[in-house]
Amino acid sequence: MSSVTITNRAYSRRLDGRRLKPRIRNIAAAAGLKGALSLVLVDDREMHDLNRRFLDHDDTTDVLAFPYDEETDGLCGEVVVCVETALREAAERERSFESEFLLYVAHGILHLTGMEDHTRSGRKKMQAAADAILEQPGV
Repeated sequence: MSSVTITNRAYSRRLDGRRLKPRIRNIAAAAGLKGALSLVLVDDREMHDLNRRFLDHDDTTDVLAFPYDEETDGLCGEVVVCVETALREAAERERSFESEFLLYVAHGILHLTGMEDHTRSGRKKMQAAADAILEQPGV
């Protein structure tokens, strides 16, 4: 994996991209992602708009992944994470924001590698893969 670009358009919480990039690179490498990754951080309103525009779902969601058919300038895809959803879910699940956020990143990256979660068995496989990645050193 060559690089991670982080674009933070979320106003609900600012994140330290320099501190997170090595962890995100490790997640991507553990997932087997080839090429560069674009990670975009948004709030509920923008995520709702993206979810409606690309999936025709009229609500917000935690993460969206947009794999590219072919690498574009070495970029293999884009993961969009909703920071406000991560903040809410972390509080509800009584876990840290960072662990919830990294779970969404791992989930999105797994989508870029071809994993799907449209079925119960797919969701179980994806959750197990995300958990295994997040338990690795450096993540």
